[in-house]
Amino acid sequence: LGFSLENSCNFYVWPPGFFNVAQHTLRDVRDNNNYTVKKLADGNCWMTQGLKYSLSAGVAATGSYTTGGTFSFTPTSCSTNGKCIMNGNTVMQTQNLDGYYYNYYAATAGTNMDISGVDATGSICPDRWKLPGVAALAGSDSSHSYARLLQTTYSATGATMSVAPLNFALTGMYSGGNHGDTRGFYWNATAHFLLWNSTTVQPQWGDSGLYIAGFNVRCVAI
Repeated sequence: LGFSLENSCNFYVWPPGFFNVAQHTLRDVRDNNNYTVKKLADGNCWMTQGLKYSLSAGVAATGSYTTGGTFSFTPTSCSTNGKCIMNGNTVMQTQNLDGYYYNYYAATAGTNMDISGVDATGSICPDRWKLPGVAALAGSDSSHSYARLLQTTYSATGATMSVAPLNFALTGMYSGGNHGDTRGFYWNATAHFLLWNSTTVQPQWGDSGLYIAGFNVRCVAI
């Protein structure tokens, strides 16, 4: 199984117990960045690293639909918080320990600004990858979200989120032109994000004001 995976884990037959073997490589054909990917015990194939796809205001970029296929969108610049990249920054993407920071508009490639808990129809993940869904599994309540399933499968705690095989990082957030906080923030397909610290894990934390902040993105295969 020493092959490179391009675009989706699901292009291949995954043998039983695959989550017990080593990680493999995904190449993002948009910019040739490589990521390690692994089918975890929750049955889903996850990137084990945060996304580092670069966006710039006024420059066309490629987003991906949650059902497969790509589309072009052009991030815009603005001086206020909203459907744009804040303050003309490059997606607030000061590189951190786990990829770049993205606001919710950037993470969803401009396809969702509904902060009530609706899954976005697109993301800045590579083709045939997506943001972890909340309403996308068998049911729409939080117990069926990808992040919740991952947490319960591994009985994940604040102490185990940052170690193999999960490898999430406490990278804080980027907001108002500054880096701050010591917790981990990762976007779900909704604006209800994965939040954790050294002691607790909240798979869907809703804060209507933080969709403008820069969090990390960890993609999952369709």
